[in-house]
Amino acid sequence: LYSATPALTPSDDEATKTAKKQLGHLRLRNALAYLMTIDGIPCIYYGTEQNLSGGPDPSNREDMWRVGFAQDGQTYRYLKALIQARKAHPALRRGEVVFRWTSEAGDQGAGAGLLAYERVSEEQTVLVVLNTNDPTDETGAERALGQTVDSESQGMAVSFPPGSVLVDVLNGSGEERFTVNNDGRVIIALPPRSARLLTLAP
Repeated sequence: LYSATPALTPSDDEATKTAKKQLGHLRLRNALAYLMTIDGIPCIYYGTEQNLSGGPDPSNREDMWRVGFAQDGQTYRYLKALIQARKAHPALRRGEVVFRWTSEAGDQGAGAGLLAYERVSEEQTVLVVLNTNDPTDETGAERALGQTVDSESQGMAVSFPPGSVLVDVLNGSGEERFTVNNDGRVIIALPPRSARLLTLAP
């Protein structure tokens, strides 16, 4: 969180300070989504869920007992949801990683800054899509939703059969659904600095 948060300056007013801290929190949660869905054993240092930011020595990490162990913060609840999703879906723990979409944040088009990969196991497949873009660009303009659409308006190729309906098991109640087209491609839309974990709808 210390590295993800833009540095505060003496000239920053309270609104700017708040906006910088919120951006740091968004970036942290985006990184946690990656950590909890990529292969390997995730390691989360204490206090991350409390938004402890650390810093150069001697501020490496604040004392945990001073924060009250709150369980209602946004980062705490988001990490809890990620852990629950990882427990509920074996592919997120043991599945092979198959990259489906990679791009640089500086690329052009709706798919710039998106990263998508499938976690594939014998039991199931989970499609992970991350939007690594900040909510505003370097000029301060708001970014639109990211979409897995290439320059030819083609969606992202996935291993799910055509006609499959995918539902996000991380966000919301599963009302938003995405359908794989006849070419085995799907367009996934998501806001900046967010993630989707998609599986076959029940």
